[in-house]
Amino acid sequence: MRQIRALLAGFLFLMAFIASFSTQKAFCSVNSVSGLSINVERKIVIQDGGYIMINDTFLFISDDENAQLPQSYLIGIPSNYYGNLVYLSAHDPYGALQTEVSEEEDSFKWFNVSLRARVDRGQPYNFTLTTVFSNLIEREVENRFRAVFPLYPALRDEINLCNVTLILTPKAEVLMEDFPQEIFLNMTSDFRLLNNLTSPLPSYMNISSWVEFSDETFSILKILEVKREISVDGWGRIYATDLYDMNAVNVDILSIVLPPNSTDISIYDAYEKYPSSNMLIEENLEHNVIIKVILPDKLRNSEKIKLAVSYSLPYRRYVERNDWQKYTLRINITRPSEWFIPRITVSVLLPEGASAMGGDRHPQAINYEKIGFFQEKVTFVYYNVTKYKDLDSLSVKYQYIVLWAAFRPTILAIILIGLASIIVIFVKPPSGTKVLEFSSERLRALIEAYEDVERISSELESLRQQYTGGKIPKRRYQLTRKMIETQLHQAQKRFRELKAEIESSGGRYAEMVRQMEKASANIESSKRSIEEADLRLHRGEISAEEYRKITKEYARRIEKAKAVVEEVILKLKEEIL
Repeated sequence: MRQIRALLAGFLFLMAFIASFSTQKAFCSVNSVSGLSINVERKIVIQDGGYIMINDTFLFISDDENAQLPQSYLIGIPSNYYGNLVYLSAHDPYGALQTEVSEEEDSFKWFNVSLRARVDRGQPYNFTLTTVFSNLIEREVENRFRAVFPLYPALRDEINLCNVTLILTPKAEVLMEDFPQEIFLNMTSDFRLLNNLTSPLPSYMNISSWVEFSDETFSILKILEVKREISVDGWGRIYATDLYDMNAVNVDILSIVLPPNSTDISIYDAYEKYPSSNMLIEENLEHNVIIKVILPDKLRNSEKIKLAVSYSLPYRRYVERNDWQKYTLRINITRPSEWFIPRITVSVLLPEGASAMGGDRHPQAINYEKIGFFQEKVTFVYYNVTKYKDLDSLSVKYQYIVLWAAFRPTILAIILIGLASIIVIFVKPPSGTKVLEFSSERLRALIEAYEDVERISSELESLRQQYTGGKIPKRRYQLTRKMIETQLHQAQKRFRELKAEIESSGGRYAEMVRQMEKASANIESSKRSIEEADLRLHRGEISAEEYRKITKEYARRIEKAKAVVEEVILKLKEEIL
């Protein structure tokens, strides 16, 4: 028995030794830097638009003529910054390097950079890792901003030296107290270049730093979502509308990228259609059309912006006829002028009577939808689109008979005559039937009523914030609140009446109003749930952490529902402009 135990123990020890040896060998193949000195030049660049770009240039210097470059190198992104990472790439003097996620720990997410295999022994070698982060810059007051960032790269081995340079925008104003002086040294008279030199740099570094600066021209622009709706009709015309949902701070001019040869361009928000003086076609190139949009004053002071851009596209350029009834629509998804867009949705409404050719011809399509009896819509969704991401051109193949547009009135007439005959024979007409006429004036009145409700609600919220901040006395708050609440009640009543009137008229406008009604109900329900959570917190029924989770979820639902309402308003606005 003892011999068996001894043999078993020896076997287990041998297996553990082999596993340990294999692990060490694998690890050494990644970050084996024996005989090499490593220096890092880190440049942290504050970019207009609200992004922070970090370029880490790694220099491998041979201490031994027989030293060999590792096959790959691990670089970590701290977990508290990974959610802000929107772009990562690596390159050396010879070209791009492959990067992939290696593993994830509690404190770091590690990326494996494959290095060049054909580098002579003993020769220096360098490569650069570029990372871009969003949501790390916030406005404190007016034109004053604060940025936080990871100070050092996270590595698994100690390296010789790390030289960090912080580069601010050309017009940034920085004072001595606007950065941690125990970390940074000033390199210029205006404090726009700050430096930190650390030697050696320990492994597993996760240290944050910060800087505050003033800049009247600095802006923060975050595009939350872009929706592109393309409509192809039976008469050889293509119409498109791009809907932008953005967060903007201190933004005066927006740059919008449209497909090549876009014409009949018009831009509008929930308030108005923009005059041509607010639009400037900066470039009209083969690959895109760039429009500079001057925002009105009312939007410059608003952090949340929704814009719609409508335009026409030349049919012969974008639609190819394959045979007498088969067609292909091809259009490139224009890259964003900003660094990052979380979601781009493209929907293609085919001509009436056309049918999409499904199967593996549309591997990217996420949804096929029937619109009425005669139309189909194909929807595509792209996630996490970056500035340099190569997007495949969108391609939709469909079958369509050219004479459909001419035959359609005849077909509809036959259907209507048949329905009328059935009604005459089987249905007794009700006495005193009232026909409701519909006009664009009701749409205009609905939009104006919605804007009144939003404006008065904003005034009421602003009044509440002034009172809670101690800026107005209680008596004045109560009197003003009562007056504003009366105005709000009247505006809401008018809005409800117009919604009911349009909904009763039927048709697609009624469906849009129903979407608005459903979203409004979700908003009110979520607000009541937040108020209930407040009461539960004060009664001690839930913890502060549970309260934060609940309010965060219902705030997300409110924002989503508001986006639906605002999108409907934009579409209605397009109908009357």
